[in-house]
This record gives sequence, structure tokens and C-alpha cells, in this order.
Amino acid sequence: VGCYNFPGKEKLTTLRLHKEGGRSSGWEVRSAVESIGGTDTVKDKINQDRGFASLPSEGEDVGLFGVFDGHGPNGQDASKMLAEEFVPKLQKSLENHFAGRGSKNVLDVVSKEFVSADAGMTSRDEYQMSGATGTITCLMGDSVLCAWVGDSRAVVGSANQTGGIVATHLSNDHKPNRPDEKIRIEKAGGEVRQAGFMDSYSGPMRVFKPGEQFPGLAVRAS
Repeated sequence: VGCYNFPGKEKLTTLRLHKEGGRSSGWEVRSAVESIGGTDTVKDKINQDRGFASLPSEGEDVGLFGVFDGHGPNGQDASKMLAEEFVPKLQKSLENHFAGRGSKNVLDVVSKEFVSADAGMTSRDEYQMSGATGTITCLMGDSVLCAWVGDSRAVVGSANQTGGIVATHLSNDHKPNRPDEKIRIEKAGGEVRQAGFMDSYSGPMRVFKPGEQFPGLAVRAS
């Protein structure tokens, strides 16, 4: 949601979130999030991540979980805004859906809220060069719905017959070097290349305005 350019410049912070309890279709539900801010070559970066968990209440089968990874000079504000504004709106829309009000297609419900959050953020000056990824999972009884924008990956771990854990990706990172995303970017007038100057380029593929050195987004959508 939004855009991207520079890393945050405040001191390192750490986010921790842990909740347990709640049940869904007879299963106990637990959630935990731990995140630590990264570093660049100059100084520690502020932690721009946010996580949330809405556990199923007694007699209910719906739980909502997610993460937002901010980026850009105001990335920490972008992820905070999503956690505080987008999540309650999404929860309300899902409540209406499961109560038989509004759209009967849960995918339409979730997509509408993502599009609305993006429009609200990109309309504000402070987020023209900042934004956040968004990945949410909705636990609905014995089913899981995953929706995402950007490259914060959702993975489900399942026990196999030998007692081990098998990881399955629920999301597919929006990266500019993904063939379908590269085509979409270029059709929209963007340019996909590594960051650099003259003949010296390095790092991951990023999205740029043609002929310019910005915004340098390393995810296709955020």
C-alpha cells in the first residue's frame, strides 16, 4: 500500500505480540509475532513493522491475523495506520459478510478493503514515498483465506505422518522480477532494473520511473 524510497532513520526498536486462547472448529488457536528492525550501512533503522491478531471468540469460528512491513521515510506511520484503520474496517466488513449483510463473496469483501486502504494512503502527501506491505489470513472454521499486497509471505506449517512439519506458502511474493509482475509494471509505464548509476548496478530488481532513480521499490505492490 503506498510507495517506497528511503529506509527509516530512527533508532532500532523491537515489536512483540503474543496472544493465545480462542477456538475454531474445536482447534485451539495461538498466535505470536516478533520482529526486529533491520540495519543499513549508515545507522540502525526504526522497526517499521506491525502485527495483529484477532482470535476466535467462544462460539465463533472466525479469526483474523496479519502483518504490515512499512518502508520509506514514513513507513512506520504507514504500517501503524493500516493496523489501526484498515484492520477494524476489514473486521467490520467480514462481520457483515458472515452475518449475511453486504457482498456474498468473501474475496470481494477483502479485495474492496485492500483497494480502499491503498486509495486512502496514496491520497496523502506524507505517503507519496512511503508505504507498507500487507498480508492477512482469515481463519474460517477449517478453512484459511490469505490475501496480500507486497512481499510479506504467509506460510502454514502442517504436521506430516512422521511427526515433522511441512511448510506450505499461502502467498506468492509480489516481486518485480516475477515475469507476470514485470509485464504488468512495464505496461503501466514503469521500469524494472537494479539500482545503480551509469554502468554499475547491483542488488535486487526494483521498480523505477523510466530514466529516474526513484522510487526504487523492491516489491511490485505495497
